Amino acid sequence: MLVTALLVSASLAASPWKKVDEEDGMTLEARSVDETTFEELRITTLVPRAPPEWLCDAILAEVGAGKPHSTDIVRKVVRQRSDAVVVYDHVEAPLVSRRDYGLEFKKVLDGQGGCRMEWAPTTEDIPPLAKGTIRMPIVRGSFTFLQVSDTSTLLTYTSLADPGGSIPAWIARGGSRKGCLTDVRGYLASFKTYTLKHPPSAAAP
Repeated sequence: MLVTALLVSASLAASPWKKVDEEDGMTLEARSVDETTFEELRITTLVPRAPPEWLCDAILAEVGAGKPHSTDIVRKVVRQRSDAVVVYDHVEAPLVSRRDYGLEFKKVLDGQGGCRMEWAPTTEDIPPLAKGTIRMPIVRGSFTFLQVSDTSTLLTYTSLADPGGSIPAWIARGGSRKGCLTDVRGYLASFKTYTLKHPPSAAAP
């Protein structure tokens, strides 16, 4: 009952999704939310059919390798287990103050064959805030995988990030959109690498 109430509340606090770009088979959408002036982003695309849980495991492996897709981020893997990874990211972007945050990536199975990879802030085992660094107040998102045909799996990516400080949302908009597309491209490439060591057929039910 509580979960349902929270989902309803979240849906009421956000505007409808609006398509803002499409490239390389990926559709990028954006919407405004009440908690921040920064937009929430969503990317959808189709990937070759693979077990959704296998795709979640591929993301965990990529995150656990400690090599983010943005060159502005230095990542330290804090803790790792079979269904979750905790990382500490230090962001050194041009012309702005340093940012940091801790994130927990967690695999969630829906019990119906789908899989969701969620990430949200955590302070557990994360270093104290350093002088001159701004800890980002909002960093969260997810990947959701759902088989939609005999040949395709639907990938849905969402991201909401507020860097804090005095950066206007309209200035960061272009970089945020580009960064999300870069992130998804990086994970798509990682699926091919993961396949070499862990063929999807081996993970199929």
